[in-house]
Amino acid sequence: MFTKKEKKRLPFEMNLIRRRAGQSAGEKWRALQENGIDDVIPIVMCGIAFLAISVFQRLGALLPLWLGVVLCVCLVLWAAVKVIIIRREVDRWWLGEKGEQYVGQVLEERLSPKGYCVFHDIIFRDKRNVFNIDHVVVGPKGVFVIETKAWRKRETGRPEIVCRGDRLYEIVRDGRKEKQIDLGKDAVCQVQLNAKEIGRQLYLKTRQKYDVTPILVVAGWYCKNNPKLPFYLINEKGIEAYIDSPRSRIVLRSEQIELVRGVLEHLGEECKA
Repeated sequence: MFTKKEKKRLPFEMNLIRRRAGQSAGEKWRALQENGIDDVIPIVMCGIAFLAISVFQRLGALLPLWLGVVLCVCLVLWAAVKVIIIRREVDRWWLGEKGEQYVGQVLEERLSPKGYCVFHDIIFRDKRNVFNIDHVVVGPKGVFVIETKAWRKRETGRPEIVCRGDRLYEIVRDGRKEKQIDLGKDAVCQVQLNAKEIGRQLYLKTRQKYDVTPILVVAGWYCKNNPKLPFYLINEKGIEAYIDSPRSRIVLRSEQIELVRGVLEHLGEECKA
């Protein structure tokens, strides 16, 4: 029953995301980039194909015409495969950008009025690589590192995200049957490493240890959390209730909040430099 290819939809409504300064220009260059790849590569490859066929015809005594045709066809097919790969990557990063904007908007709307400071897209550079932390929230209930994921979901049924072991899975139910799709462990490792990095940075800057809570948000999905996990798995609708819940936790004093806020702002300035 799962062999038939199913249509997938966006996990959240696009009209819920507020427009930002420069968004129209950003959408324009992205559209030009995507359409330009689709338009230019086939034209270039066709030109190469015609040129190669003409050359091989002139040198027919040395190279047969059929060989030129085969080579040109291979080049055109290679270009088509590259275009497909690029389009998929563009779509994946586009959806990731929109997912982070959506979750960031939820954080600001629901937590900022309660005295929480929200930081977005903090970038770290080291000798080996460059990585970013999607969101960091600091307030009366502590410091929270949030990793956002946005994946397309099926039109029908109630697919959900669960974490088993160190991997995420998409669970799809069709009647009594259940299908488990492995989504990998990148997000699971990433959210924990990001929390450790923020904790390390806070200790280096303040010489104080802070309890940094990792949260993995899968936007628009039903997430089944397991209390035994070393992080919290949730969608954007449950962030406020989880962060601001009256559970036992070391409450940060106002001066601690300001200290952490200053460190995070300084990290943001370092990233821009």
